[in-house]
Amino acid sequence: MKRRVAGAAVGLVYGIFYGFWTMLLTGGGHGNFSWFLLFFTAQFFGLFFPLVGLFAADLRPFWAQNGFWIVMSASLMITLIMIPTILVDPEHNDLVKSWHRHQLGFVFFTVIHLLPYIGLILFFFVQKHANRPIDL
Repeated sequence: MKRRVAGAAVGLVYGIFYGFWTMLLTGGGHGNFSWFLLFFTAQFFGLFFPLVGLFAADLRPFWAQNGFWIVMSASLMITLIMIPTILVDPEHNDLVKSWHRHQLGFVFFTVIHLLPYIGLILFFFVQKHANRPIDL
């Protein structure tokens, strides 16, 4: 149980840091509000990270694996639904404006948004393959 609390605490600290980092990198949402909106919705106001930390602390129990994948799947589904929805109106769209303003910045913001998912999925498979919790 201590391990799960520590995982959730690490996730909470990361979620707070990531939220402020997202605001800083996108100019507080000015002109890039779509990325900020994805943090609020797809990452559940930053609660995504403590939840995943709680489950990822020890993925040996079946319920922890299911919880991990339910939270990850919900967040990824919301992301994959929201991005095309945001792109529907290209004239008033922050993502399109962001792309036209600075393509490298757009790619950078995309990587920053998707990097936690990629890292957590890799963490899951490494821990699953090791068949024991990874010491953090």
